[in-house]
Amino acid sequence: MNDFTALFRFKSWADAELLDALGIIDAASHTAEHKAAVRTVNHLHVVDQIFRGHLQGVPHGFAATNTPHTPTLAELRQSVAAVDDWYVRYVSARGETQLAEQIQFTFTDGDTGRMTRQEIL
Repeated sequence: MNDFTALFRFKSWADAELLDALGIIDAASHTAEHKAAVRTVNHLHVVDQIFRGHLQGVPHGFAATNTPHTPTLAELRQSVAAVDDWYVRYVSARGETQLAEQIQFTFTDGDTGRMTRQEIL
């Protein structure tokens, strides 16, 4: 197991814990705060998906770093778990040489970027 595998397993655990904690909040009593928290986690999730696309060299399909629609907590939990699982599998299969590879990509604002796989992760 490389260091990235351990870190992404921890990220997966932390994301699940955070989403569980958000599920405890009474959304009806704290509507604005709950929506803001879900949108913040959704933003982080969208960025994870954007960088997954960059790592794969495929279009990610996002025009911004958040979505116009706020997902339900259940939808977000399911999607975050799937993306976290992808990252754990991805980093588990990469060696140092692959992690050092430079990748060129385009940010959602149209600017170009260049980073190593390790920097992206």
